[in-house]
Amino acid sequence: MFLLKKLITPFVLPPGLLVTACFAAAAWRLYKRRGRPSLWAGAGLGLWVLMTPAFHALLLRPLEYRYPQPRDLSADAIVVLGGSLLPGASDPGGAPALDRDGSVRLLAAARLHRQTGLPVVVTGGSVFGNGSWAPAAAKALEDAGVPAGKIVQEGSSADTCENAFLTAEIFRARGWTRPLLVTSAAHLPRTVRAFGAAGLGAGTPVPCAYLSSPGWRGWSSLLPQGGGGLKAALHEYLGLLWYGAACGSRSS
Repeated sequence: MFLLKKLITPFVLPPGLLVTACFAAAAWRLYKRRGRPSLWAGAGLGLWVLMTPAFHALLLRPLEYRYPQPRDLSADAIVVLGGSLLPGASDPGGAPALDRDGSVRLLAAARLHRQTGLPVVVTGGSVFGNGSWAPAAAKALEDAGVPAGKIVQEGSSADTCENAFLTAEIFRARGWTRPLLVTSAAHLPRTVRAFGAAGLGAGTPVPCAYLSSPGWRGWSSLLPQGGGGLKAALHEYLGLLWYGAACGSRSS
């Protein structure tokens, strides 16, 4: 019963329901002997493939596993790139609620701080007027045990390119040159490119918040699920094209 439930559920809930609708339309047209059922069947098959974690992993792995977990943590400071705030939501204690990616990045930064004792730079400002990420991130790090005196805030940047260049100003002012770059694994290739353009090419990438696994995840990865992995992968590939021009022009 458990396996049957796991097999059926993805096809009766969105977005898998669209796959079911396409196959149902193909079967109906085939039964009535009219129209072109192959078009509906092909659309259903295409949607099925696009919605599977197995397909998403094919796109995500070249991004997420480009940089392995570093063994050498020698650096001047930890830099954790911003996520976003959830408008109107708050964490226990009344602090602004952080999104999933931002929370995982901060957890990784807090662990690195405990390992190394390095200061932590939180970089991320307000996007669409939802409030600056850096102060909320700093509060979360303090709650996780990072001393306030070890946290540096950069709360003006709105994207990864600005994260890099405004953080580079902080590094130059303090005589730092080597950051540990903490961000989501899929986001790291774009981050490394941006920080290189900003003059911090000696940084060490530290991936976290993976959306894919390096190996086969089992038959369930062939069932239609949400499109978050597909959206994240396409966002990063388009970002790599854009940041090659945008951040490169700022460095010149």
